[in-house]
This record gives sequence, C-alpha cells and structure tokens, in this order.
Amino acid sequence: NSVETDTPALAFLLAGAAFFLARRWIPAGILFALAGCTALQTLPVIVILLAGGLLRREKMSRAAILAAGAPFVALAAWQLSQWILIGRLPAAKLAGYMMFPAYFNVEAKLGSALVLLGHLGATVVVAPFRLTWRKYFYLWLPLVPWAWPSGYPYWQRTLLVAFLVLGLETVIWLAGQIKEQPLLALWCLGYFVFVLAAFFAGSARYLMPLAVPLAILFVRQNQYRRWRLWATLAIGAVLGLNLAFADYELARVYAELPQPNREANFAWMAPPNREAN
Repeated sequence: NSVETDTPALAFLLAGAAFFLARRWIPAGILFALAGCTALQTLPVIVILLAGGLLRREKMSRAAILAAGAPFVALAAWQLSQWILIGRLPAAKLAGYMMFPAYFNVEAKLGSALVLLGHLGATVVVAPFRLTWRKYFYLWLPLVPWAWPSGYPYWQRTLLVAFLVLGLETVIWLAGQIKEQPLLALWCLGYFVFVLAAFFAGSARYLMPLAVPLAILFVRQNQYRRWRLWATLAIGAVLGLNLAFADYELARVYAELPQPNREANFAWMAPPNREAN
C-alpha cells in the first residue's frame, strides 16, 4: 500500500513520453490518459513535453496536441460520469483538500521545499559537477537553521546538510544543462518548480517523474567517468535498502492501529438526499 499509485503512473508516463517523442501519437495519447487518471502530478510533465517541442521550434501537429490533451479530456469525462452517477464531482473533494491551512502557510511551504531539495540531493549522490560552494555560498546560509534540527544525532544532521548542499548544486547544474539538453533539463526543473508550489508535505515520491531524465543527464555527463557511475550505483543501493527497511518498519505500525470507520470515510461518495433538498 505504501507504493500507492506512483509506480504505475510513472510507467504510463515514461512509456507515453517515449511514444510522444517518437511521434506515435495514438499510443502516446492512450498512455498519457492512463497516467493522468492514475496520478495528477504526471500532468505537468505532459505539458512540459508539449512545450519542449514548441521551444525547439518544431511544428506541432494537431495529433500531437490531441495526444498531450488526452489526459485532460479523460479526466473531464470521468468528472462528468461521476456527476451523472452520484451527483457530485471528485474535483470538489480535491478542492476541499487544497483548502488546508498548510497550503497557504509560508513556513510549511519553505520546510517542504527544503525537504524536497534534500531528496533531490539524495537522488544524485555523487555530484556530476564541481561543487560551487564558494561562488554560491550566500545561497547556503538560509539552509543552516533548517538543516540542523535539534533532537537528532550529529551524523544525521551532517547527512541532511550534505543532501541539501547536493540538492542545491543539482538545481544549479540543471540550469547549466538547458543549452545542451533543453528538454531533459526543463523536464527536471519545470517539474521540480511545480512540486515546490503544489505540495506542502515534502515526500520523496513526488520526485519520481524527474528521476529518469535526471539519471539520463547524469550518465551523459559522466559516460567517460565510470568510477562515478559505479560509486553512485553502490551508494544508491545501500541507501535504497536502508530506506526500504525503514519503510517496512513504518508500515508495521499500522497493524497496531484500530480499524478506521470506513462508512465515515466514504460518506462523501453517497448520493445527496434529494428529498431533504
């Protein structure tokens, strides 16, 4: 259950992107529609792919625009079907979630942004660039109060600072890749900006849609430095196993919790009482 919809959504998105870049519009539209209906955070990537073709001054056909618009049409059709069946729009429930105070809390947003920056740094553990801490030292200063929380061992605080530094360096490096690899760099940067604006809980799974283009850029940058590739693979494997174990330990907690009231959780899906209205 902890995987949720992220893995199938990522599979649909990447397969759709491959067909879209190969100009096979029908399978691209179908896969994009499946991705958009599985996880809403895949929609910005589809828009970025379409915008990337326009920025390269390619003539985008109607079929390309229809393929990119397929998930939005599918979601609109689903909303309409739910309105016909139960008399309510799922988008109304989503709008209710977006009214949480944390969405408008600047401190929560900043905290989420820094956490996501640390997750980005953990994605590329061995930096494919020279550290620019002297040139961008002023950008690091605001990280210090956030990266040194009380109640944690010093080695964990040091690791957090290291990941935040790598995350900031990754953003700077991606900005420098726009000229050489505009589509992949804009995919990563554009989606990262969306995540910072859209979410207030900095979960690492939100960054999954940019992991593959980031890995492609990393390999292209270090294709002649094999030691960096092997070191990244080794460190990533160790981190991945530890994170998987931590996730397993967290999931075990749910077995000790009381069962939720399912009727109360799904009461919003019940059709409205037309007689009372």
